[in-house]
Amino acid sequence: MNWKELIFASIGTLLLFIASIACWAWSYQVAAPYLLGVTVQGEVVEVLKYRSRDGDFHRLLVEFLVGGEAKHRLIGKSNDESHYKIGATVKVLYDPQDPEAAVIADFTLLSVGLFLTGLLALLFLGGGILAFRRSWRSYKTFGPEFHRKMDAATREMDRPELAKDKRILLKGVVESVRRSAASEEYVVVCRATLPGATRPEHFEAKPISFHPGRRILGRSEEIYVDLRKKERYAVMLEPVLAELQSAKR
Repeated sequence: MNWKELIFASIGTLLLFIASIACWAWSYQVAAPYLLGVTVQGEVVEVLKYRSRDGDFHRLLVEFLVGGEAKHRLIGKSNDESHYKIGATVKVLYDPQDPEAAVIADFTLLSVGLFLTGLLALLFLGGGILAFRRSWRSYKTFGPEFHRKMDAATREMDRPELAKDKRILLKGVVESVRRSAASEEYVVVCRATLPGATRPEHFEAKPISFHPGRRILGRSEEIYVDLRKKERYAVMLEPVLAELQSAKR
């Protein structure tokens, strides 16, 4: 997983968590009048009829008094069929700080609403946890260390696989030696130009356990490159290392 994929996975995971939190917040908003609301009697003043593709449905227009004086109205639904007539009495729940958000008390509708939103929130939350775990596992499994090993395996193929009729020999120059980011090893970086190219390419040798010293810089290197895929190559580092070792004696 590269950094772009990791970012997208993290954003998707975050959105799932946000969606689950939003569902729980909406569930609380639905239940708040039942938990904190004041109960009063309301009167049905009109039965509103609506039409949709799925059929006709009805809503109740209810009037109720706040504090025994101020008259308010709400549009709601009830499972009790006896409420669907003008003049019927219904129980209304409202927040004294926000009477416009009043609802018709119906515990059946409340239970169904809370069940559905709770189930949706659990699904989103579970999806968020699963997405997070999968993205994290993917990062751990296919993160920098995995790519380092794969790149090394791809670059430093077994030499018998570099068939003579499927490879080219490049004369390269050692450009630098760097410390491996994933281990205590060192990587020798060479520079060479592919046939027909105008700019040189960089080729990394198989990591070694010691620093070869500054005398390796500028040394000539042989690099075998696969004709079918230039990312597959073998840097012949051993002869140069052997020469440097002999020079120390």
